[in-house]
Amino acid sequence: MIDRPAMVDFGTFPLKKLTGKFERQPVENEYHQVTVTIDEEGVLTWTNAAGVSWQFMVVDRELHTVPDSIYGERNVLVDLDARKNVTALIFLGENYVRIDDPPVIDDDSEQCFVIRASNGSVVNFCL
Repeated sequence: MIDRPAMVDFGTFPLKKLTGKFERQPVENEYHQVTVTIDEEGVLTWTNAAGVSWQFMVVDRELHTVPDSIYGERNVLVDLDARKNVTALIFLGENYVRIDDPPVIDDDSEQCFVIRASNGSVVNFCL
């Protein structure tokens, strides 16, 4: 159990560090096995083993699911190790622990973001 997740500023955090395979343990159904991916536009997608997926967005420097996900817009917390690698995602109060190696990120790598505009549309940009 994660006592206190890290406060992550998603205005500067490389979103690629969120990619990988995660499990809610114990695994009781296919919703507890998750893969997080990022596409070439920087859009993060959560896909579970049941084939259900939704995207993430950054709102006020926090990570959220998009409003049209099956759970609506929800905050997603992140647990980091000392090297700032993502060790777990905390969603709906449950810990999804990383079960693969974290991605290797160059300090000079491109950082991409997904934010929601004031009109509700989702905007992607990369630095």
